[in-house]
Amino acid sequence: MDIHVFEVGPFTGNVSQNNIRVWGAVKKEHMILPCYGYVRWKEHCDCGYHDACETHPFSASTFGISNHFDGTGICDIRGLKANARYLIQICYSILDMGTSEVQWPEDNYSYCTSITSPSTGSPHETTFVFGSCRDQGPGFDGDSDETFNTINRLIKNGEIEPPDMLWMCGDQIYIDRPTGLSTNGYEKFTDLYRKQFTETEFSKLMKTTPAYLQMDDHEVENDWSYAKMQLSEKDKKALHNGMRSYNAYQASLCATFSSEEEFLSYPLPAPYLNKYWYKVDRHDSSFFVMDVRYDRGEASDTDKLETWRLGASSPTSVQLDELENWISSSDRDNKVNFIVTSVPFLVDPKRWSWRFMGLVNISLRHTRKELWYANTKERNRILETIEASDAHFIFLSGDVHCSFVVSMLTRNGKRIHNVVSSAFNWMSPGLARGDFNWSNLRNCPHQAGSINLINNYVEYKNNFAYLKVSDSGHIEVKIIKGKTGDCEFEEKISL
Repeated sequence: MDIHVFEVGPFTGNVSQNNIRVWGAVKKEHMILPCYGYVRWKEHCDCGYHDACETHPFSASTFGISNHFDGTGICDIRGLKANARYLIQICYSILDMGTSEVQWPEDNYSYCTSITSPSTGSPHETTFVFGSCRDQGPGFDGDSDETFNTINRLIKNGEIEPPDMLWMCGDQIYIDRPTGLSTNGYEKFTDLYRKQFTETEFSKLMKTTPAYLQMDDHEVENDWSYAKMQLSEKDKKALHNGMRSYNAYQASLCATFSSEEEFLSYPLPAPYLNKYWYKVDRHDSSFFVMDVRYDRGEASDTDKLETWRLGASSPTSVQLDELENWISSSDRDNKVNFIVTSVPFLVDPKRWSWRFMGLVNISLRHTRKELWYANTKERNRILETIEASDAHFIFLSGDVHCSFVVSMLTRNGKRIHNVVSSAFNWMSPGLARGDFNWSNLRNCPHQAGSINLINNYVEYKNNFAYLKVSDSGHIEVKIIKGKTGDCEFEEKISL
């Protein structure tokens, strides 16, 4: 049997107390052939990196590869121990299947590790790296990989604890920027994903940390909406290619696909799923990951801005209903509840800013229609539901190429926070403090007082956020420079 190491991966995605999802992409030249994946795993021990032992033997299984999704495959490893580290190896063959005949490669690149989630009531505190916006930049292992090199260095040196999760909140690729690739159409998308996902430091972090990803606009086209992409056959094709490749390289890692069976049986040629929002639950934290990009409707509101179909009389209105039910049901536990929305929730951009001779004004004009500023009815519904809840809520956002932490006090004295973190990599400084309105949210009757900028500074160069859920009733937040690893801001947010 001819055994091959996956070209991209293995990476781990959605993790629970007893399950780990593993993901990989076959070599490009094998994508059109029938390929079969093999995975083996064991509880990590000191008996040797590649070796099994009587206490921790390897278990093995097979999984399918989807040619429709650029030769990617996922496998859900089930029945594992809670809060245990596992060593996982995957490889694949062409035109053959059978784990008993597999000659497992010795290549270290075929391995990854992951820790299952702790059980309920565990004293373990959840830590995670969080950020968004990763422009590819020039070359390979260049600027695009620099921030991930910093993250790995800080982990290795013990300056931050190894994160339990990696949250990437949109714009994992910039397909609408020059890519340096000679391909067009669907292959332009997938080749860029392969380039980005095989960069050394990014790949190293993905091999040791479960990753959760969310879409924003640059995976398809700047400022796109579903309605906008129906205007021409060219736009429809771009949307088809963008969402198909997003499914292969991002949605497949997350809880968007409920199982590997759903991934392999995906109906063709439809490129879209019924929903792109999902929920993740840990012992001390819960996450509701919103879709505020694909679930976006036509221009509306008084400023002729685009709005989301969250509250419309369409199948997509189910997202807001599910979110409100999730918020209401959170009253009965003591977890920290994170709502992940790719664009900032608790701050609006100004109408005008004259930095850089007015160039920022052009950016803000486009930014307003991208943010919750354009969707005040939906935002107020969410805030009203949070006001009625006894639980704690923190929003996680990216998009605006800067990082900061803000809080808002509601009419009934409830404090809500928003951590904004971006960009992992961008060619120029992002928005600054003077580009946002810190006085009030647009059309918001739930706000009591001004928006509080906790860190009193907006970091607008490459950076990432590091969060720790503490059992002492607060969240530790660090905003760290992507180039140097210096901590620009550190604060404990009281819940």
